Amino acid sequence: MKWKDKDIRIILSTDAKKEYNKLNTIILNSVKQKTNFLRIDPEYGTHISKDKIPKEYIIKFAVNNIWKLNLVDGWRLIYSIEGNNSEITILILNIFNHKKYNKKFKYN
Repeated sequence: MKWKDKDIRIILSTDAKKEYNKLNTIILNSVKQKTNFLRIDPEYGTHISKDKIPKEYIIKFAVNNIWKLNLVDGWRLIYSIEGNNSEITILILNIFNHKKYNKKFKYN
């Protein structure tokens, strides 16, 4: 990327890089743990009522149900459950922090 015709370079200090990697690891481990729970019970999360489903999800993903899982540090995982006679599919729609979750679902 450029800004005022100059290349931009971002460097993390050693301390910042440690925290960045730790944060990525913590959130990634939380996602892995929760998806393992979903393999056991697809309805493990909190069901979100149909009137709260953002129209964007209905249009973009053609879903009629969504569920929420709370991850570490206020992060959220939003998913939908689909299925037929032989298979259940869990479609992960979003993983985002609490602030973006509130904005997406119009919570104050």
